[in-house]
Amino acid sequence: MRREQYRRIQQGGRRKETRNLVILYLPNRLGRSRLGISASKKFGNSVQRNRIKRLVRELFRRNRNLFPPGSDIVVIPKKGRGAVDYWSLLRQLQKLGRRSGG
Repeated sequence: MRREQYRRIQQGGRRKETRNLVILYLPNRLGRSRLGISASKKFGNSVQRNRIKRLVRELFRRNRNLFPPGSDIVVIPKKGRGAVDYWSLLRQLQKLGRRSGG
């Protein structure tokens, strides 16, 4: 996605949060979901940023049902929230899905 698409989602999209992630999403007309990840230098060094991006991409790839269908999605990792692994992020997203009713 391009910068203006990120801005559009951040300004007009819906927002959900887990312990480690902020998830912004906005329906699109493509009939498929697109993922963007915004990990700024505030999150950590390049190794930490690249690791969280790999984890989020893998979560999205394996668990599309946990994300809104037909939407542009921006995931922003929260800094300083302790060690993050695939399974803890998965549990957080599953809990978020149950809380929001699906």
